[in-house]
Amino acid sequence: MNFMLPKDALQRIQMGQSFAEYDLVREDPHVFVSTAASLVASQSENKKSFFIGRRGSGKTAITYHIVSKNRRALFLVPQVFDLVQLPLAHEQFYDTRQRPFKSLVCAFERALLGELAKKWLQQSIWSFSESHPNFNKERGLIESYDFDMRVLTLVNEIFEAFSNNNDKLWLRQIRRSQDLISEVNSIRKNANYDYVFLIDRLDESWDGSDSAIICLMALMHACVHLTAACPSLRPYLFIRENIFSRIRATDNEFSRLETSVVFLDWTEEKLTEFVERRFVRPFNTKPALGGEAWSRS
Repeated sequence: MNFMLPKDALQRIQMGQSFAEYDLVREDPHVFVSTAASLVASQSENKKSFFIGRRGSGKTAITYHIVSKNRRALFLVPQVFDLVQLPLAHEQFYDTRQRPFKSLVCAFERALLGELAKKWLQQSIWSFSESHPNFNKERGLIESYDFDMRVLTLVNEIFEAFSNNNDKLWLRQIRRSQDLISEVNSIRKNANYDYVFLIDRLDESWDGSDSAIICLMALMHACVHLTAACPSLRPYLFIRENIFSRIRATDNEFSRLETSVVFLDWTEEKLTEFVERRFVRPFNTKPALGGEAWSRS
């Protein structure tokens, strides 16, 4: 269907910023376009973890939409990917079944579980006690550190045991993750304990190095495991398409990740709706979408 547009209509439309986090209308529900990816992300029983798209495809818009609808959703913007100093050659991390990579995954899992416990503390729905010995062991990491500092500290602790060939200490460190998951599941009473972590804007601390790719791979494996094993924690990771392509080419167990992927694809119909919503935003009385908007001057 063709429409006659008012003079200079397209020039008057504020299409937003190329960097979505700077878009001043990102929180306006009237300009949000519901897509297949946003519907998946909004489902309470969703088990997908990774939302993949090019810059400008709507990743950050989805995060703001979820936060506006879910009071137990929170942003997490890691700054750690170019800070982690891997203590071994990169090649030793490429086999995801071996100890070096498992150690890195464990660090990210414990950091995320610590963030969940910290949120519980802030909401006063849980507190440290003798009945939760594993969280007590992590108390300093939970109360005093943010996510990034927690990751850096855990990486240092786990790899110190690994590098010193202290197998018993290394094994205790690795098992701590599963012990924490078991405690989380025992603590959870209802949906008030469930949180969605929106892990976005990775490029704010991204140098494109092989080390950063390895760390992101480890975080992705941690997200898949926690989504399956821990109902209280749903991590959503928003990744640019070019970075995801590097993960695909590097991860020798990529099949474990690809079942958790959602691509942010746009149809012509949805793109038209996007333009319409931006066009009618300044109007006090919003015309119906689907054609009526174009008759307005």
